[in-house]
Amino acid sequence: MRIPVRLALGGLLLCGCYSARPLDVVDESPPERPVSYASEKERMLRQMERRMNELVGATQEELGAIRDGLKASLDGLLPPTKLLAVERTFRGYAAADQERFDAEIDRLVDHAVAATETIVGREKRAGHDEIVGTVSRDAFRTAAEIGGDGQGAGYGFVSGVQEVDEMAKVTVELLQGYADVEGLRDMGEIRRGEMLELNQIFRHDVTADDLEGHADQVRRGLLASEEGRSARVGRLLLFQSDVLESLRMDRQENVVAVIAFQNDRVPIDHDLGLIQARRHRIVRGGMVVLDSPWVLDPQTPGRDGRPAMRDDLVDERFIATQAFVPALNIDHTDYDRLRDFTVIYDYKSGVLDRRTGELIGAVSWQLRWIVSMAGGAAMLDAASPSFDAEGTVLLDLLRRGPAAMEQDGERQPSPSDRFGAYRDAGFAAVAPPARPIPGGGEAPIVEILGNDEYRIPAHGRRYLLAHRLELLADDLRFFQYRDGARDRFVLSLTDIEDGSPVEDFGFRRGDDLLSVNGQDVETFTDLWQVLAENPRESLYEVRLNRRGAQRRLIFRVEGVPPDHVPEETFDENPTDEMMERLTRLFEQGVE
Repeated sequence: MRIPVRLALGGLLLCGCYSARPLDVVDESPPERPVSYASEKERMLRQMERRMNELVGATQEELGAIRDGLKASLDGLLPPTKLLAVERTFRGYAAADQERFDAEIDRLVDHAVAATETIVGREKRAGHDEIVGTVSRDAFRTAAEIGGDGQGAGYGFVSGVQEVDEMAKVTVELLQGYADVEGLRDMGEIRRGEMLELNQIFRHDVTADDLEGHADQVRRGLLASEEGRSARVGRLLLFQSDVLESLRMDRQENVVAVIAFQNDRVPIDHDLGLIQARRHRIVRGGMVVLDSPWVLDPQTPGRDGRPAMRDDLVDERFIATQAFVPALNIDHTDYDRLRDFTVIYDYKSGVLDRRTGELIGAVSWQLRWIVSMAGGAAMLDAASPSFDAEGTVLLDLLRRGPAAMEQDGERQPSPSDRFGAYRDAGFAAVAPPARPIPGGGEAPIVEILGNDEYRIPAHGRRYLLAHRLELLADDLRFFQYRDGARDRFVLSLTDIEDGSPVEDFGFRRGDDLLSVNGQDVETFTDLWQVLAENPRESLYEVRLNRRGAQRRLIFRVEGVPPDHVPEETFDENPTDEMMERLTRLFEQGVE
């Protein structure tokens, strides 16, 4: 029987596709998902929620730091000054400050806005390109990482899961609302409207007769008095104003004061400047309990009594100081000692011909604060100043030169800390001098290692043991007060004898001793116990407060004998005066 050709070809093809297989092989079913898609989606959402909460927390902290930083920077700006005075020609005082003030506000706000928009982004608008914020990139990158294998990835979802994408979008919108860029700009606008208003409280015409006796060269060189020119030499002016709340330290009473001089007949080629001296007094019931000496005002930029001069006055006949801020700081650690006292700051402000060194004229004025028994403080109006024709105090300080800048225990118990901070050049470390050491010879008793760290060699340790009574009884003066922040007493070094070895070890006038090797120092007895009665420590860590800032002094001591070796003894031969002082310090805790 013949097979049709087509059928035969089909059979050949079928035979070619056939392959035998073992009878024991069974078809496998497709693999099953370990969990349901709904369960996997729930896991994704929980993970996304946790990651978005972390992103929100970190970003809110970052945005809060930007906002707080802007507020602190704006609060620190000194606003422009507006004079409320009859001296119309002096209205140019601080004229350029407004532009500088506004420009600095704009710079600070723009910087904060830019930093914020880098984080949360910005929509495109006229003159501004779109910014994709880091939170958008982080949120959707996280979404893609968590749900990238989801079923909806091909339908426009970043993560493949619509709910995960929506969670990322909601997080971005939440943070964009929290950022409040417009609120940052509003902070700048509010600050822009602030202004110091200075009221004139004193004026005195300086005449040629006032110069007689101490400004002869100036008097001989005066421009002649003629029609249209005042017969006076010049006019001393004093202005004051309350400080804005934004410049006020917490619970602090303060004032802005400005001294100006209107030059009428001193030749323009004379180099005129202002000079200022200050003292403080503590008074109770009409009796002065503390009276510091006159010093060149240490709150001037160079701490040399020379206030900073304005250089933007419209009328070139005027010279004037920058505003400065004497203050009674209620949070100062000495403050509790001032209850029921009056704190008085006396000032001498004068005009100096810097070419001849002669004083043209001076005024005396004062600021007073009344402290109640309850601890409240009120600042009184500036006492009416008087013209000080002779200027004896200022002339004496000028003759004394650098010695006139010594503050003589200003912090006993001077509660006046300037708004802001300044570096005290007198506190800089200097190479300790050589001193006579026990056993003969001379050598420095301490070595400065740097960063408030010192090495005391064996002969330095022996020097301290041989002179401990002298150092504690003769070289130091103490003042004890209650530290409100720590609710305990603190011992302050109100004075250190000039040239004392105490200065070799980095201590300075006004230092408040807080602790030694972790033990609080509240009384002189505490200090004696940790230093004089237990001298076998090889490492001392002294914590102190210096002008509002805490510091730590480290002393590495060499030559400490082993425990079984007795300490070397020294015969100090204390005087009766030393013993009297030590007895008083031990019994009363303070002088």
